[in-house]
Order: sequence, then C-alpha cells, then structure tokens
Amino acid sequence: MSNNNQSAIITEKLNKDHYDTEISNESNVNVNLEQLVTFKVDQEIYGLEILKIQEIVRLPVITRLPKTSSFIKGVINLRGNIVPVIDLRDKFGLPQKKYTKMTRAIVVEIKAKNIALIVDEVSQVLRINMSEISEAPSLVSNIAKEFIKGVARHGEKLIILLKMDKILSSDDVVEIEKINENI
Repeated sequence: MSNNNQSAIITEKLNKDHYDTEISNESNVNVNLEQLVTFKVDQEIYGLEILKIQEIVRLPVITRLPKTSSFIKGVINLRGNIVPVIDLRDKFGLPQKKYTKMTRAIVVEIKAKNIALIVDEVSQVLRINMSEISEAPSLVSNIAKEFIKGVARHGEKLIILLKMDKILSSDDVVEIEKINENI
C-alpha cells in the first residue's frame, strides 16, 4: 500500500468517526511536513507518525491472558489476526481509567509485530512542520524520556511525539512473542 493510500485510509476512518482533520489527499506533500495522528492518554496529547499506524479501531472485546505484564491487557481478534493489546496508561505508569466510548485501539507495528495500543481518545490528523519539533525537555511528561522522540507545538498545545521502537523493551518483545507462539 502506498503512503498516500495509507494516509487516505486513516483520514477516511477518522472522518467517519467525526474527528477533526487537517490533512488532504494531495500527492505533492511537502517533505518538511510530518503527518501525525494525535491522541490523548490521561491529560497529555501524544502523536505518532501516520505511516507507523496500521489502523485505528473502536476498542474491541479483549481476551485476557494469565501471567502477563499488567500493561498487556490481552489479545484481540482483528479480522482473523490475533493482536496483543497494550494499555499505554499502564505502560506509562499512569492511573487506570475505565474505558469509554471514546477509547480507541491504535494498531501499530513495533519490532515487526502488530500491537494494539489502547488510548483514551484519538484527536486528529495533523501536518507538523519539522522545524516545529524540538527535543523533549526532561520534565515534559510523566512518561520516561526514552519513549519521547520530541515535542511539537500546535497552536497553544504541546504534542509529545513517541518513539514507537522504544515503547517495548527487549523483555516486552519476548513476552509478546511467547503470546503469539501460544495462540
């Protein structure tokens, strides 16, 4: 799937769910712009590169698994594929919150594995100029700086950009591989 098609599909899905978007299907995308999907976890706004996202879905029924880390909530069946589910609140050490109708699962590829990330809500798709992205200050959020790629300013809001390849440690990857082997 081409990058433009993937962006168009994600944009279409976000539009269907009535999210505010600031993206178009133009083929002449400026190379200095980075397209992000923004979402909330607790009171913070986070962003992921749109090309790292496979899809965004309403939170499906999760099948719990015994003897897994607390942030691994279980697995979901996504069109015949079994996908491990990670709650970012738990992974970031934030207090638990009951899932709502706004809770979403963002399916991403991390270390060659499809993983669903539970977030409080998906906000919008943005184009951010690379010059607006700066290194994360040490006290930008409650999460570990190792997860943070940078911080972007969008109007009055700060968006914390995540490093997807750092969200899972080597031990986490091994645990997820064991889940996949046992299913």
